[in-house]
Parts: sequence; structure tokens; C-alpha cells
Amino acid sequence: MPKVVTTAARASDNLSILSLYQPGDKPPIAFCMGQLGLFSRVMAIQYGTPITYASLQGRQTAPGQLSLGSALAFRRRLQNA
Repeated sequence: MPKVVTTAARASDNLSILSLYQPGDKPPIAFCMGQLGLFSRVMAIQYGTPITYASLQGRQTAPGQLSLGSALAFRRRLQNA
């Protein structure tokens, strides 16, 4: 299973990474780090990434990492959308 993680230097970097998710393919683990990469972290959940990385509140291990509570809240919202 491929894993591609990079730091977003601009907002459009999210779209480049998310283009790796193709309908019918086994979803990769792909997202951007950093504050600008938050969009790709959330959308990777929506696109079916098999793994996402989250931290305990206030204990991030990577720039832009969601807390477990935030990741679960986004997942619930996306499932109900």
C-alpha cells in the first residue's frame, strides 16, 4: 500500500495529493502535513484512506496533525453529509 506524505507549501498542494485517490483503486495513504495540509488530512478520510494519524489533544507529533477528537468529529460529519 503506497504512502505519500509531504508538507503543503501552498493550498493547491492538497489537490495534487488528493488526486492520488482514484475511484475503484485501493486507496493509498496520502495527505499533506502542516497547517495548509489540514484540508487533505480531512478529505483523505472522506476518500477512504485506510489509515489516518491523530494525536491526543495537545500532543501533536507532526505539523497540522488532527487530535483524535477532531478526526472523529470530521469523520462523523462527513459520513452524515
